[in-house]
Amino acid sequence: MTLTSDYQNGMKSFLSMEDKIFQSFLEVLETESPSLNLSKLAQSVAQSLKKNDDVDLLYIITIINSFYEFRSNRKLDNDEVIQQVTKSCFDDESLAKLFDDRSKILFRERLLLVLNSENSISLAYKILDVTRNQERLFLESRILTDIRTIFKSDLVEPLGAAITQVLKIEYLESNQRKEFFVALEPEDIEQLYSQLNRARQKADSLKFMLKSANISYLDITSNE
Repeated sequence: MTLTSDYQNGMKSFLSMEDKIFQSFLEVLETESPSLNLSKLAQSVAQSLKKNDDVDLLYIITIINSFYEFRSNRKLDNDEVIQQVTKSCFDDESLAKLFDDRSKILFRERLLLVLNSENSISLAYKILDVTRNQERLFLESRILTDIRTIFKSDLVEPLGAAITQVLKIEYLESNQRKEFFVALEPEDIEQLYSQLNRARQKADSLKFMLKSANISYLDITSNE
């Protein structure tokens, strides 16, 4: 597990929070919608707890997010996470001074509480695990538009020009970023536009169906 410089402030806050406040913090976090927008999440939790300093909560939420991210990326159970995270933290030179015998016990206890909690961040990672459990994951796309000149056979006088469009798709496969290019005709773009609109309509219909069946629709709040 890789530790960043932000961990020191975050870990101090994580360990120094009073037990009652920490329990209230987790309870409030469980009422929030699934989200990986940590800054907005800290602000919302601070309002619920009636705390003026959401920066302190952001440090803690960032620490907690790292636990879930580590568990999700490595596909570990809670016992394995506790074993590996505690070893990394206790062995790290910048963090070791924070851990005496008492704080080591406290850290393990709170880490277990966090990992067993069904809250905004943990649900967000569960949604990611479900939605991204595919061989390839879409990252981003771009359509490249260009003009290509067509020449007569004498290669001197241009006959005219054609507009070309190429769809570039970047995707993730086996943790590697890859890309491919597809040439598009004008009717291809219209077909893609129509299919994307239809996909959105289908998703909206399914959301309405879930709502009618009193089933919660879980989505991840935008990070923006």
